[in-house]
Amino acid sequence: MHPALKQVLKPEKGVYFFHYAAQCLVWPFLPLFLRRFADDSQLGLILGACRLMSVAMAPAFSWAADARVGRGPIFAGAWVCWQLLTIGLLLVAKNGTLAAVACVALARAVFEAPIAPFIDAGVLARAPGNFGGCRLFGSISWGLMAPFAGAAYGATGFAPNVALSVGLSLVA
Repeated sequence: MHPALKQVLKPEKGVYFFHYAAQCLVWPFLPLFLRRFADDSQLGLILGACRLMSVAMAPAFSWAADARVGRGPIFAGAWVCWQLLTIGLLLVAKNGTLAAVACVALARAVFEAPIAPFIDAGVLARAPGNFGGCRLFGSISWGLMAPFAGAAYGATGFAPNVALSVGLSLVA
């Protein structure tokens, strides 16, 4: 294989590519989806609380990984919970109360919090001199996926985006 192609096809770049492609399918459309079930002020409170929860929980997960069992088991557990709660949010939003939606959204934010920092730490451990080059592939995938994700959301709704997101996350 040509050396330049080897550089492009490094696993660390693929992790970012698929992770951010998966994120692009859900994250920008979550407020649009939830807006059908909450008014603007309720939606603002829910999404603001989710961001605050993520900011608070990321260091807690990192501390637990450093102090207890390592990054792998905590990352795997958080990732599984995050994916299940994304699907759960879809189900609860269609059939539950606003309070249930808020609880599932907050729980999802808790488990989403460590994902990007743990991916960054893993890539830095494997490719310390090429972090920016690896992270660039996340930006590329977001840019490539965004138009398709928006069209898919507009044509079919949120559920297919969530399903594809979970699938791409499995690849990452």
